[in-house]
Amino acid sequence: MNRFLLFLAVLTFASAAYADDAVDLKVRQLAAAGVYISMCPTIEFGDGLAALVESAGLAKDDIRPGGRYSEMMTRHAAALKASTEMAGTDPCERGLQLYGPKGFAFRNLVKQK
Repeated sequence: MNRFLLFLAVLTFASAAYADDAVDLKVRQLAAAGVYISMCPTIEFGDGLAALVESAGLAKDDIRPGGRYSEMMTRHAAALKASTEMAGTDPCERGLQLYGPKGFAFRNLVKQK
């Protein structure tokens, strides 16, 4: 019986940690898309923004300055912007590759203006 309860406790903890990781990943994707948009005048957020925010269970206040994920987004965005500039990567092309209509990270998060 004790082993079973221990198993349930570990499973519950692992499920919660996985859920947090999934939300963190979506927050980082949102921050990354924002970086590419800020660096590229020809792309903007697309229809996938609402889907990403909803699937992560985020409220608008969570991602605004001072919000629950604001610091994480700021750190991730700063690191990504610096690495994009250092690598000489085209932010327009990269933003669409990752987050455009055929994006391999999250589809329709950005689109052409």
